[in-house]
Amino acid sequence: MSQNTCLYLSEKDVKDCISMKETVEEVEKAIKILAKGQAIQPPKIYMTIPKHHGFIKPMTAYVEPMEVAVSKIFAFFPDNPLKHNMPTVHATIVVNDAKTGVPIALMDGTWITALRTAATSAVAAKYLAKKDSPVLGIIGTGVQGITHTEAFRNVRKIEEVRAFDIVPNIKDRFVKEMTDKGFNVKSVSSYKEAVVGADIVATCTVGDEVMVKPEWFVPGMFIAKVGSYQEVDTKVVTDADKVVVDWWEYVSTRVKELNMLMDKRLFDRSKVYAEIHEVVGGLKPGREKPDEKILFISIGMGVEDAAAAMYAYKRAKERGLGTTIRL
Repeated sequence: MSQNTCLYLSEKDVKDCISMKETVEEVEKAIKILAKGQAIQPPKIYMTIPKHHGFIKPMTAYVEPMEVAVSKIFAFFPDNPLKHNMPTVHATIVVNDAKTGVPIALMDGTWITALRTAATSAVAAKYLAKKDSPVLGIIGTGVQGITHTEAFRNVRKIEEVRAFDIVPNIKDRFVKEMTDKGFNVKSVSSYKEAVVGADIVATCTVGDEVMVKPEWFVPGMFIAKVGSYQEVDTKVVTDADKVVVDWWEYVSTRVKELNMLMDKRLFDRSKVYAEIHEVVGGLKPGREKPDEKILFISIGMGVEDAAAAMYAYKRAKERGLGTTIRL
């Protein structure tokens, strides 16, 4: 019996193969394909590990026009940075030949997760934020804060970034790194200073408290709420002119603000304006008026991983990157 070979891509290989700009483009393509009904992304399965406050979940997706089937094992342990000096997220991706099921690539999925999460928020902003949105408020200045700042620059002209994090050294590192990359960054000392006056706000934390109050959510603002922990007041959700989610089946069981509202029977599927593929795919309008208050809620979709991973794999093959291994 012949042994199958598989291309292994390290984090460095992945970084050499796909940029933020390319990720935004590939994620937008995948979301449009999802709108056409040409992609499959099954329900997520969460294995919670209460003792260590984390969870591990597999995610899968098939994107037919790209002929890619991807599986990702995603681990989320929010105590890692402070307790173990390690990232919150670790992920590994397997790319299968969609025609045969044979694994063709094994790659680091942590960087792809960081890229595609931010790219999805940027794609949402492309359709839902005001055309003129020069001020960006970033709450949480770790990896996701960095990638979100870079991603938004691909869809809007960002003239000022207001950054806040409860951990001062992480905020200082963000300010230096993003300033070195050409951003005009203003370090602020509170959630309020990051939000008030911003056109686009992104919450990129693993916190579990109100970081955005309803009185700060003003006409014309676009908020990207990333992840399942509480970051906004529930009234921010109910006050929004449009609530757009990445995938209702995912967010309805995991996003704390929605669960709190649903428990009180103050929110349900009928109050969601659209899933993001409906907007990107042209099935529903995005922003229709400059003064709309729009909230985008996402916790990640498999089609995003599939599109980014396949692009990285193809680029690696073209450039001769990676290590061939036998399975």
